[in-house]
Parts: sequence; structure tokens; C-alpha cells
Amino acid sequence: MQIPKDPLARFREIYDELHRRRTWTIGVTPLRNSTVALLCTPGRAYDVADRVYQVADVLKKRAGWFGPLVSPIRFSVAAMLVMSGDDPQRFCDDVERAGELFRERSLRRGSIFEVLAILILRGADASRRISATDVDRFAQIHAMMKSHHRWLTGPDDYPACALLTHQVESVHEMARRIENHYEGLRGAGLPAGNPLQLVSHVLYLNPAGDREALRRFLDLHRAFREAGVRMWQSDFDELATLALLDGPAAGIVELVVRHREDLKTLRPHPDPWQSFSLACATACVELLGRQVGSGEPRDPQAVVHFQSLMVAHQAAIAAQNSQAAVGAAG
Repeated sequence: MQIPKDPLARFREIYDELHRRRTWTIGVTPLRNSTVALLCTPGRAYDVADRVYQVADVLKKRAGWFGPLVSPIRFSVAAMLVMSGDDPQRFCDDVERAGELFRERSLRRGSIFEVLAILILRGADASRRISATDVDRFAQIHAMMKSHHRWLTGPDDYPACALLTHQVESVHEMARRIENHYEGLRGAGLPAGNPLQLVSHVLYLNPAGDREALRRFLDLHRAFREAGVRMWQSDFDELATLALLDGPAAGIVELVVRHREDLKTLRPHPDPWQSFSLACATACVELLGRQVGSGEPRDPQAVVHFQSLMVAHQAAIAAQNSQAAVGAAG
């Protein structure tokens, strides 16, 4: 991984190369989302973009007619595979094999959310096979989530379950801490729902500690509102990712706002939700570059990978909501 000196310039450089190869069947939003995962990928932008399209083609062919990776979200997955230097054929083999383990444990098919979960379960070592023990713990964590929030928990929580699967704490202790986060967020006046449940999982994973992680998130939420930025529930995961960084909330917000103004000039212009999401990503990378060597965060590569997953997860939710709206209209 190579943190760029100018993440905004690197974003435009890679996105321009991806966009140059775009056909009419591919929207700009999936390419912008995938660029987030490529910000710290070394190499010429031309070569990086070529590799993404090659990997995306493999994913599409392996998906068949109706697989989740037929959708444009495959570009986000392809970008993460390129970022980690992973082999797409081996990844697709693992998706098929791990999917069978999921079904053996009566876990519902999770479409793209299941694919993202498997990507996470494989971890940094792509040669490591997902074991039955891994999926057993995954299923236990999902059952724990469902016991606390039955009507909120579904396959869209699979990526969060996968992130939690790698933690060493008991499921009982994990549940206690996550629920403390959820209640702390509710106590601060934030609305209950799926976005808040996701935030409670992300804050649990913050190495700064429970109280500090919650404080950072709430400080950022307050600082963005004071800066005149409207906060939506769909923005919560970006705030939770920024809360991984140490530093005054006002300084983080100022940088995000500045990046957002620059990214608003992309053509076609991104909508307010995407401009905010992209700005949080590029600002996060710039702040990571400043903090390298300071001792926090402990693993910049993990933060970049985590951020990429959050963007892909958000895109999957948006696609799911869009399909649901089309189905309701029909």
C-alpha cells in the first residue's frame, strides 16, 4: 500500500482512466466507488484501471446470468481484489465453497452482502481457506445480532458479521459492548434503525476504546452539523470510519468540506450523498498520511481496506433499495 501525497489528485487520475474505458452499460457511480479502494494502490493509473476491468470481467463471467457480481457492484469487489493483489478465480472458487457452508448452517442467501462477507472472512491472506469453524462463529454472531434486533437484522448485516468474526472476544461480551454503543447513540438522540446498528458494530471495532470511539463519532456528527452539513442516516458509516482517526473533529470536518467542494466539480456532477461519501474517503486517506508513524491508527492499510468495504456495503444497500422500489412500483 502506498498512501498518496495528494489523494484528490490520485482519485481524479485513477477515476479518469476508469471512466475512459467505460461503456454505456456501466454507470459512473460504481467506478467512483471503486476508485476509493484504489487510492493507495501503487502503480500507474493506466495499469491499475486496466487490471480492474480485467478482474471485473472475470467476476462477471463466473457470476453467470443471475449471480450478484453481474451487477456493477463487481467493480468495487474487483478494486478490492486489485488492491490486495488477490486472484479473482480463486476468490470466485471461495465464494462458491463458502456459500455451501452458509447453506449448511441455514443462513439465508445474501446476494452481494454474502460476497462481501466472504471477501472479509478470507482476510489479508488470500491463500487461507474459510473453515467450517469460521462460518460457525459467523452464524453465532448473526444469531446474536438477531436476538437483540430481530427486525433490523438480515443478510445486509453479513459484512459486519464477517468483520466481527475475526475478533477474539466471546460472543456474549461482544454483544454487551455493541449494545452499549447502540444505546449510547440512541441516548444522544440519533434515530434507531439499520444505519445505527451498523455504527454500533463499527465503533466496537475501533481500537481507541469504547468511550473514546463513541465520543469521536458524536463529536464528528455535531461538528458537521455546526459546519452546515446536513447529516443523514446514510452518512453514519462514513462518520464511524472517520472516528478511527485521532484528531480534533473540527479539523477533520474542515478537510472533508474542502475535499467535497473539489469533488463536486466531477462530471457528471455527483449527488450530495456521493460527494460527501467520496470526500470522507479522500480526506481519510490524507489524514492517514499525516498520522503514519504517530502510533494511531495502528494499521493504515486496515483502515483503507475497511473504508473500501464500507463504500461497497453502502452501494449494495442502495442497489437493494432501488430494486425494492422498482418491485413496489411494478
